Amino acid sequence: MVTTEYVLFPIKAGFDPTDANGQAAPIVLDVNQTMTAVPGMQGMYSGLQLENPSKWQLMCIWDKAQSHYDFQASAPYGPFVERLFKIVDPDRKVTGLHIDFHGDILETFAAPVTETAFFFFEGGPPSDYYDGAEKCLRTWAEKADGLLSWAIGTTYEDVEEEGIKGKAVILSLGWKTKDHHVEFNKTDLCKEHGKALVSSSKKLIAWHVQFSKYQG
Repeated sequence: MVTTEYVLFPIKAGFDPTDANGQAAPIVLDVNQTMTAVPGMQGMYSGLQLENPSKWQLMCIWDKAQSHYDFQASAPYGPFVERLFKIVDPDRKVTGLHIDFHGDILETFAAPVTETAFFFFEGGPPSDYYDGAEKCLRTWAEKADGLLSWAIGTTYEDVEEEGIKGKAVILSLGWKTKDHHVEFNKTDLCKEHGKALVSSSKKLIAWHVQFSKYQG
């Protein structure tokens, strides 16, 4: 099973990592070229949050988490991070996590629009959480209009949100359009089966990204 590295970067005003001709373009190219040459790297996807375009989401697929840890411990890592952080807002938090997803994570990143949802738990999700969660997602995949794929997993790291601290669950859903998700949220199918996802969590936040894959 591959490991996904999730990073959320707050971007300085005036920089757009998705603009191939913008000020950030040389740095983004450097990130892509450097990361994809690291042993164990399987692929990279990135995009801006539709709801907050000052946040740049990077999803890196590693053969295993240790490959990323090895890169972090290598000599080139420090200068690489220094170059990258030229476009990062130093006054806002950078979030980096690792997740082993169940489901088809590559299909969710390849979708026209990808929803990312964080479920926060005190300590972590209950031991039987995935029994209900995956049953819900399989039902949605069969019946929800516009839902193309799903993947779900627990973070390796503890995260903290408004005093809630523990391992979070990240859900990734691939949609035909953002509007399909908005309309789905109004349905009984969403509300009834979705209880399995939210009933034991303390907080939920979600957003949408149109991911692009670095092609090399």
